[in-house]
Amino acid sequence: MMIADLLDQEDLRDRFLSLGIPVTQEQSPDACCRAALAWRTEQDRERKQALDEVIRLLIRNSDSLLPEIKTAIQTCFPMNDVH
Repeated sequence: MMIADLLDQEDLRDRFLSLGIPVTQEQSPDACCRAALAWRTEQDRERKQALDEVIRLLIRNSDSLLPEIKTAIQTCFPMNDVH
């Protein structure tokens, strides 16, 4: 039996932190995604594209997301809004 390595809250925060998005350990997945979305509005084209690519990758691999991570991403970043 194979056990899937699912992306959890810590993984999501780490991905956002690697882009320079100010998120904390105390923030829920939804709060992290909202913070990322707010951060995106103030960034240059290159940084926006970097976040968009991370979100596209997460959406593409949504089977590997914990349910609360998947819901937060789908709520804050509808596929049509990620350029």
